[in-house]
Amino acid sequence: MTLSSKTNQSLKSIFDNFQNDDDEINLLAFGYILQKLNKSNDTEKYYYRLFNELSEDDERINYCCLNLGNIAFIKKDYDASLEWLLKSLDISLRTLQSNDMFLALIYNSMGHVYSAKHMLKSAVESYYSAIAIWKQSTDENYLKIAECMNNIGIIYKQEKHYPLALDCFKETLNILEKYLSHNHFDLSKSHCNIANAYRQLGRYELALEHYYLSFKILEKYYSPVHPNLAKVLGNIGIVYALKGESEKALFYYEKALEIYRQTLPLTHINNLKIEQLIRNVQSPHRKIPFGTIESK
Repeated sequence: MTLSSKTNQSLKSIFDNFQNDDDEINLLAFGYILQKLNKSNDTEKYYYRLFNELSEDDERINYCCLNLGNIAFIKKDYDASLEWLLKSLDISLRTLQSNDMFLALIYNSMGHVYSAKHMLKSAVESYYSAIAIWKQSTDENYLKIAECMNNIGIIYKQEKHYPLALDCFKETLNILEKYLSHNHFDLSKSHCNIANAYRQLGRYELALEHYYLSFKILEKYYSPVHPNLAKVLGNIGIVYALKGESEKALFYYEKALEIYRQTLPLTHINNLKIEQLIRNVQSPHRKIPFGTIESK
């Protein structure tokens, strides 16, 4: 394969430098380099041209389909993305062993697309298919497994299946704790997800326990006035309000508001929401619209 004189000269230079002594090139790896350079349009054109030039029995064609599917997903063209991924899956199921690790990559990407298309049952099935393959070598794939399990938990949370969501978030935490240090940044999100699920289930003490654990980890990574710390403080306040402990709720709301006012515009949704929650606590007869405070 050669690049024409009309090709972007910087890309042609990369291509030429990537050739080996036999004047051949790892074509898929070149496409990967383009992806790493964030040249999505060039990457898409490159893989599409490669797909058209490869024979149907070329073992690289399913990789082209997967990459074209992933690029379409990034561009939010979910129908095109799914079409490419299904093509990659069809080829791979005919040419690879049923437990080949490459299939897990396809299933994982399909999970992302189905989730984006709100086809949540199909998304869950795809993620579990990826997990089943990756579990053959958990030590090498633990982060991928944890990410998939977390994504499944998020889907169950969206569907308000909080017990199922909780199980997934706890499994994610168990995986991460096995391989990461006890105060690793990634654990903070798992603790927060678990806390949110416990809160929805009315298990407030356990919710507080995990919010505090999340906050303790985040303190090691952020400045004292970072909005992500305020988010956790606000959620702790919400739990105390749900428990009927208004003074403690107000304490945490005000700590969160102090941070938000230093770091976010006064009209930011998190400032407005905390202010409303404070008014609710101070006016106990007003209906309280409790909801998780999210960072934007």
